[in-house]
Amino acid sequence: MSATAPHLLLTPAQWATWVAQRHEWNGYLWARWPDAEAILLFVAGRPRIHLWDGHGWDEGDHALAAVAQRLERMPSPRWGQVAIPTRWSAAIRELTLVHPVLPTDVVPPAAWLAWARQRGFGGLAVLVGDVSGAWVVQEGTVRAVRFVQGAAVSGEGAFTQADGLVQIYRGRVPQELIPAAPAEPEEHRAPPATSPPAPADSGETAVDQARSEEPRRFRGDERFLLAPTVDMTSPALAELAADHGQDIHRWLPMLDGGRTLSEVAQAAAVPFSQVDAVVGALVDRRMVFRYTSRGRAPASST
Repeated sequence: MSATAPHLLLTPAQWATWVAQRHEWNGYLWARWPDAEAILLFVAGRPRIHLWDGHGWDEGDHALAAVAQRLERMPSPRWGQVAIPTRWSAAIRELTLVHPVLPTDVVPPAAWLAWARQRGFGGLAVLVGDVSGAWVVQEGTVRAVRFVQGAAVSGEGAFTQADGLVQIYRGRVPQELIPAAPAEPEEHRAPPATSPPAPADSGETAVDQARSEEPRRFRGDERFLLAPTVDMTSPALAELAADHGQDIHRWLPMLDGGRTLSEVAQAAAVPFSQVDAVVGALVDRRMVFRYTSRGRAPASST
């Protein structure tokens, strides 16, 4: 990220020229006035601009013209550039934008992350400002990523000072784009805990066992019944499919009350973590019922 420049006075024509000349640059340009804030995302020559003026947000040509007029007529804002890797910027472009520009004093990142964990949100929140990076929320796990001189590095947890503008995107960030957490020094590393092996019929695979450190809501022996009123083309299921893959439509009908969740995962040949996450989201939306079978009481003799 470049240092903040003391002046940024451009005419609309100069602004458009600046955009055109940066077609090979990937990253963000951010600007902050006392009453407005703007973000311009560059991805391989395709800019996307968002302007927040305190009353709402705008994008596209109208926002571009409004920002250009502000740069021409008003005192220079605080501003800076954030270079991000090409693959990261392309991945962001492909995600669904949920909230375009939100100052962190409007939506504190800590509050948003707590909501994202509780609701099983999948996607990322990009922080653009003096300290820039992103929080990736994926299957209940949050990873902080910093953008440093055009590279993505591990943020090692939450950012201590999260001042800036936040853009929230929904979708699945490719795992290969998320830097691995730094390894702990050997002398500080806790000894591994002994865990019992999964039952042979649990439906767990080697991949599931390797990911056992991720939070799970269910043991695997629970049975659920998909609500009869659920529409397989509903927006709620489309949202889940975007987060967890389109193949959920193939195995959701298996939630018929007769199979355990592990049996559903095994029959559908999908990781149990996927079934666990999707069923958890369906429970929160009251779209499934926990199925409990009770033994029949013995008949009384009279």
